[in-house]
Amino acid sequence: MGLLILGALSFFSCDRRDNDPESPDKYKEVFILYSAGRNDLTFSLQQDIKDLTCGYIPKINDEKAIVVIGHHSDKSSSFVNPATPYAIRIYKDKRGNVIRDTLKAFRNDMMLTRPKDMDSLLCYVKNNFKSDSYGMLFSSHGTGWLPKGYYSNPTKFDSGKAALKKGVFSTGASAQSYTDGGGIVIDESELPDGPAFTKSAGCEYSYENKETVRYELNLQEFASAIPMHMDYIIFDSCLMGGIETAYELKSKCDYIVFSQAEVLSDGFDYLKIGSRLLEGSTPDLQQVCQDFFNLYKDKTGSSCTATVSLIDCAGLDYLAKCCKTLFEDYRDKISSLKPSQVQPFSRPSKNWFFDLEDILLKAGISTTEKNELKGALAECVIFKLTTKRILDMYDVDSFCGLSMFLPSSGTRYLLDFYETLSWNSASKLVD
Repeated sequence: MGLLILGALSFFSCDRRDNDPESPDKYKEVFILYSAGRNDLTFSLQQDIKDLTCGYIPKINDEKAIVVIGHHSDKSSSFVNPATPYAIRIYKDKRGNVIRDTLKAFRNDMMLTRPKDMDSLLCYVKNNFKSDSYGMLFSSHGTGWLPKGYYSNPTKFDSGKAALKKGVFSTGASAQSYTDGGGIVIDESELPDGPAFTKSAGCEYSYENKETVRYELNLQEFASAIPMHMDYIIFDSCLMGGIETAYELKSKCDYIVFSQAEVLSDGFDYLKIGSRLLEGSTPDLQQVCQDFFNLYKDKTGSSCTATVSLIDCAGLDYLAKCCKTLFEDYRDKISSLKPSQVQPFSRPSKNWFFDLEDILLKAGISTTEKNELKGALAECVIFKLTTKRILDMYDVDSFCGLSMFLPSSGTRYLLDFYETLSWNSASKLVD
């Protein structure tokens, strides 16, 4: 598909900020689609942008704007050819034509999932689209709170062949030249095989010095790379719907939309998302969740897969306080729980994501404590939906809207990494 312009779209290639005199000096709202697709999701993410242009689009002189930061491959199975990250603004001109205006082509050695580059790309938006209100949809792969690289090949970490130094992962001497950027030199066997079905187990790929390098972001790096406060962050990515993600980002945004389980490669409803976020007086995040769920709820088999929740970050500290007490009082019982006893949100071979409430219920908290926990969850989980089964692999019998790590399912490496997370500092789940 590439970045061809279809239908009535126009395309201007340049390296500039749109200087149309009708564009406002300051915007009321700016929606950023951060499309990190130099991976096996390239064609799905390009289709998302096409779908976005077919929905509600602000006019050139509106005080609301859509900016896309994108990076895609020309061939999803090969990353040898360089690809240029870009910024485009999508708007309607005076005649009502939808315009995809290329504002800037960035260096082709930049990666959307490298911390310093993510910061630079978002700073470009911040500096050129001044606003008191930003929101971002992050579309790419996702592996929740896990250390980068772990989901794809945990044995490299657990066997002691990997080292985590100053937040950078390396896999041996051959990777040392890339550690400043956080790149992971990988074996060809670790590359995606075939068309993507879900948005999991990877981020962006590059080809450097005749080796394939994968760039991922640890959760802490993702948070620190955001240079402005966001009204909301929507994750069109797998497994991001955990308390660990929410708590790490609570000072960066007011609301979060994310999935506890894996996300099918079609992702969110991009035909409607512009309308939901920009057409009304305020973004309708609950309807964004509902639209996503509606895409999959009536499908059959593995395609009937969707979990989603809307989180109010203002309530997360209260939940942390409640959980800290419960974790202290039920530490031994939580530690003795087996993954098979608790509601999972990942396939059986990936035992790192479980329902937060179900963990504590299975640990045997009292009726009074159940009510206190439910009250704390209600302060932050303001909307949630799930299909009854995920990927036709497991049923969903318990769903509080937040996943969490089960310590008994972790290795020593994972437990050590988990202690670096803000959630663990606040709740002392791993102590």
